[in-house]
Amino acid sequence: MPPVFLAACAVCLFASGEAFAAQTTRPSTQSAAFELVGRIQAPAIRESSGVAASRRFPGVYWTHNDGGPLSSIYAITREGRLLAEFPVQARNIDWEDIAIDESGHLYLADIGNNSARRRSVLVHQLDEPDPAQPVQPLRPRRTWELRYPAEPFDAESLFIIADYGYMISKNRDFSPARVYRFALDPAGEKQILQPLTTLPLRTPVIAADGRRLAVMTVTGPALFHIDPDAPDLALCPAWQTTFLDPLAEGLCFTTDGDLLATTEGRRIVVFPRRLDEQEPDGKR
Repeated sequence: MPPVFLAACAVCLFASGEAFAAQTTRPSTQSAAFELVGRIQAPAIRESSGVAASRRFPGVYWTHNDGGPLSSIYAITREGRLLAEFPVQARNIDWEDIAIDESGHLYLADIGNNSARRRSVLVHQLDEPDPAQPVQPLRPRRTWELRYPAEPFDAESLFIIADYGYMISKNRDFSPARVYRFALDPAGEKQILQPLTTLPLRTPVIAADGRRLAVMTVTGPALFHIDPDAPDLALCPAWQTTFLDPLAEGLCFTTDGDLLATTEGRRIVVFPRRLDEQEPDGKR
């Protein structure tokens, strides 16, 4: 690991109370390395606002539209071919992201709030369907109603780690994005979001796989390592790659550990996992 990464990891911050005492530093920039692997071919997918790699069905990716009359999730391949469309029995007010956990659950993030008029937002949990089976409408098994701790804000990103869901604010005033969380406890389906920390990056398109957190910025993806043993979210900067596409919307880690992004222009781009990538404890 380069010395700058070691220095950055030495200042990893741990949540305490309502917020971190200071802000996580920005990762250093590396040269670009990405591959255009496909284009979303389904006309019904107007804007792939979020994407998640299936843990149960190899080669399957889940995506959805950003708001509008269509309340469906779509199973596509890495190259963008449509496998199946599943209607969801939940209104699409402003679906901004989709996440997945280790138990085969999908999470639809109805968290968009462009005008800041919504006093609360919703996250729906679904059982992941089998794209090869006959299509049946999906009913959310659980829905969390999440209220803001202060003024309402817009958000476009959700990720799941262990027993918590995490949301990232989208700030239009060039201030750092703020990280919030909520418990996945069955008894807590109505909650107030808990503020944790800020990210030194403004663009809030996020991916996480339990040990790594990737953020798509206006200049490309940035990667942080997560300490899974910390009582709260802890991030160590790793690297940032240049990728100039302001229309990137969805981001996820593949089952191979690569980073996959979808864009408003229907492109599907993969950033291969760096061979020199090391975690703070020296593990690869």
